[in-house]
Amino acid sequence: MFADDVKVYMSVLNADDAATFQTALDIISDWAQDWQLGISVNKCSVLNIGKMYSVLIIIFVISVLPVVILVFYSLMTCYQMCAYG
Repeated sequence: MFADDVKVYMSVLNADDAATFQTALDIISDWAQDWQLGISVNKCSVLNIGKMYSVLIIIFVISVLPVVILVFYSLMTCYQMCAYG
């Protein structure tokens, strides 16, 4: 991690949580723009962690560009999906 890296995290369990998280991204984006700092959106990602059926798939944006979504499920869920397809 470098001095100019930012990590933002929270539980997003519903649409209200997603809106709150998007607002946080907007605030960071506005701050960076005010200070003339570029955000490399292509280096940004959202990591969903949880059970497959409980993860909301929501598109978050930074400066109108979509952020890549990464999904991580528990090993047991992956095993069950792979074994029982």
